[in-house]
Amino acid sequence: MRYQFEFKLSDVDYFEFNKFYIENAATHKDSLLNNRWLLGSACLFLSLSAFYVFSVTGTLLTLIVAVFALAVSAVYLVGLNRFFASIMIKSAMKRMKKDGKLPYGKDNIIQFDEDSIIEFADEAETKRKYSAVEKVVCGKSAIYIFTDAAQAYILPLSVFGAETQRNEFLTFINRKVDEANR
Repeated sequence: MRYQFEFKLSDVDYFEFNKFYIENAATHKDSLLNNRWLLGSACLFLSLSAFYVFSVTGTLLTLIVAVFALAVSAVYLVGLNRFFASIMIKSAMKRMKKDGKLPYGKDNIIQFDEDSIIEFADEAETKRKYSAVEKVVCGKSAIYIFTDAAQAYILPLSVFGAETQRNEFLTFINRKVDEANR
């Protein structure tokens, strides 16, 4: 065994993984961008229409509507879209909890040996060869070892004593994945 980590995962860790995934996965990035532009364009169209009506009629109410629509589109384009994505993640997690268990174990042990990754979670044990790893990504709070487009081992950065240990592990895991996928 080359590396072994024991740690607890929380709802916050799972939330951060989903947030990272939505902000970085190509399909979700495109969806967020399209959503942002669609609503922003609709608000901009509404505000320009209201400005036109104001210029023709001179009604103060249309000016207020135009300014409000312009402000909403600006705020949304700047970052409200991510806020709504966070609300959707939290809502989905609540539904999943209500329906059963979340797809992660609270108490985890992950071993990285020469040939494979072995995860011991609350009620499950999984073993995967390094060839099953699609990519390894270091986020703000964890290292995500993706085994497909939407699933990953979550390894909190708190398991590393120092940045040098994290970098040594990243070198190790990336080398193993590269060797296995040649």
